[in-house]
Amino acid sequence: MIRQKTLGLVLTATSFAFIAAMTMVPYPEQVEQVHAVPFSCLVCGEFGGEDVILNVLLFVPFGIGLRLTGLARWKTFGIAVLTTAAVESLQHTVIMGRHASLSDLLTNSTGGGLGIVFADHWRGLILPRQAGARRLAWFGMAIWLGIQTLSASLISISLPAATYFGLWAPQLPEFDQFHGKVLSATLNGDSVPATRLTNSRNVRSQLQSDSFALEVTAMGDTSESWLAPMVSVLDDQKHEILFLGQLGRDLVFRVRMRTADFKFHTPAVRLTEVLSTIPGAQLHIRAGMDRGRLFLQLMRDEQEYRRDLALSPSWGWSFVFPYELAFGSEVYLLTALWIAGPLLPVPYWVRRGTMTRSDRWRGCALLASLLGLGLGAIPLAMGLPAVHWSEWLAGAVGMVAGWSLGAVSGDRRPAAPFL
Repeated sequence: MIRQKTLGLVLTATSFAFIAAMTMVPYPEQVEQVHAVPFSCLVCGEFGGEDVILNVLLFVPFGIGLRLTGLARWKTFGIAVLTTAAVESLQHTVIMGRHASLSDLLTNSTGGGLGIVFADHWRGLILPRQAGARRLAWFGMAIWLGIQTLSASLISISLPAATYFGLWAPQLPEFDQFHGKVLSATLNGDSVPATRLTNSRNVRSQLQSDSFALEVTAMGDTSESWLAPMVSVLDDQKHEILFLGQLGRDLVFRVRMRTADFKFHTPAVRLTEVLSTIPGAQLHIRAGMDRGRLFLQLMRDEQEYRRDLALSPSWGWSFVFPYELAFGSEVYLLTALWIAGPLLPVPYWVRRGTMTRSDRWRGCALLASLLGLGLGAIPLAMGLPAVHWSEWLAGAVGMVAGWSLGAVSGDRRPAAPFL
């Protein structure tokens, strides 16, 4: 009991410090944007869907820690609610550039409540008996397949039926400005001028096709901007449709997907350290989609740089990543961690739910089928290309690790088989 209370105190202090670090830092440059959003909004701003999920997760450890200290459920929940109310009050009155909203109050409180539930049932999740382990295994499999299916459905092109506008090196409030010079821009050979696009319907049709290519010629700039658009396409509501820009010495490309409909981050592809340090270097850029693969190519100084990324249902982690992100080679490692981590509890519970050798063989077959469905069948059904080999490896590592932990986690009472 003493150990549990000590753990609760440490977790409470750590999570409170993390909450303060994530919510109390001022952003003076965002004051005008914050004032434009009403307090009563529930899914606020361009990335409101991401904020909802992250705000729930932010207070889960805090609720767990408070409950583990021995506080009653209602006291724990009350402290969580009062804490988020205090944070929102400070954001509204003292901390510049932070948005206080009803959504934050509700989602943070929900996270605290979920933490209480987890703290009350952690033994049943970590050391379940065989019957409970089987139920958890089926539940975990359903959740993982659901996440894979939802993620796959969100990485399809989604474009509003509206009038589109082309922009060359624009000066926009949320971006830095590209200080080079754009010389030309075409989409599948058709001009993309820096003005209202008279062929918006044709542009929309091309972007929604199986393959398209944006080609841009520009004179480079030696400054290292945060994120500066070279060529963008926006609709009449200023929603981003297409983006090609500079990030430091990197090149970034993205096109609007269904993730934007739900106010999540849209996956982007990045070429790292490819822009010249020589002023006035001519850049020949091709970017687009080719049968389910994002690509970005740069020709400069008679050298070619290119990155191709197959759209993957395992990119769900990037939809709620709290910072601006474009995929370089690190995408494979981050995606592998996302696959192996959430998968690990499933084989752990399967192994704890088995007793006989035949039971274990059936469990292994079930896990292999799960991996085949999540990484093979779902992409195929959604019209996506085959996933990268690293995703299969990550899935296998997560399965083996979880199974091994389940094998050494203690005795299990005999129970009915899985199948």
